[in-house]
Order: sequence, then structure tokens, then C-alpha cells
Amino acid sequence: MHIGNLRSALYAYLFARRHNGVFLLRIEDTDQGRLVEGAIDVIYDTLKRVGITWDEGPDIVKPFHSGHAHPENIVENYVADAFD
Repeated sequence: MHIGNLRSALYAYLFARRHNGVFLLRIEDTDQGRLVEGAIDVIYDTLKRVGITWDEGPDIVKPFHSGHAHPENIVENYVADAFD
């Protein structure tokens, strides 16, 4: 895990905890050509080792909490508004 990623995770984690929010871990692996086997486990292990825990992430799936809409609901609402 790159130190810059760890720093950003720490800032987001502390901000979420300070403001009674949730910390969402999002891992994007869209660049399959650069995918390194085991990299996701390194991310999990590094964060756990420094005491950063996440409330939701690739390994912890929860129903969307209030204040967050499902993406498909956003589209449905936009389309419904457009045709009203």
C-alpha cells in the first residue's frame, strides 16, 4: 500500500469518526492490466495493522444507510422527474 493512500485513508477515517460518520473502504480495480495478485489483502492488512477499521467495504456489505441512495434509485428518480 502506498504511503499516500494510507495517509488519505487515515484522514478520511479520522474525519468520519470525529463527525460520527461512517468510514467506507472503496477499492477500485478497474485497471486489470496493472492488477497485482494479493494487493487487496495487503490493503486490508495494512489498515488493520495501523488500527483503521471500516464500517462498509468490499468485505462488509450493508444496506445503504440513510442519506445514501442506491444509484439505481437516483436514475429512476431523475427519469421520473424528467417525464412528470
